Amino acid sequence: MAGGHKIPHFIRYPDDQLMGFAGLYSWWREREHRGKDDREGWHLTSTIVTSDAVQTLADIHDRNPVILPQDMWLHWIDPTVVGDQALVDDAVATGVAEASTLEAYEVAKLPFGADGPELTEPVG
Repeated sequence: MAGGHKIPHFIRYPDDQLMGFAGLYSWWREREHRGKDDREGWHLTSTIVTSDAVQTLADIHDRNPVILPQDMWLHWIDPTVVGDQALVDDAVATGVAEASTLEAYEVAKLPFGADGPELTEPVG
């Protein structure tokens, strides 16, 4: 952010490969519906895991999403893997290294609802 104003940026791998983020989700039930045999009161919550910003992206924001390399995707989403702090720590350490390889550049602010390749064209 420059001077407190949000500036849009396009962030990508230099070779345009897909980017995968470490995320977590949880289904939970409202207290008043617990113990009932119905489909009411269920909620899905999710989040993207973040870490401190890497040097190359620190001017954009103080946090970065944890980016997983493709060789970690299947392990991260494997329902048989028990998630623990070691899994998260490994993802964050790997994600910092991945984020350091990204390139970012400023793009133009476009009207709400704009869509198309012009969204990724560099400013200036």
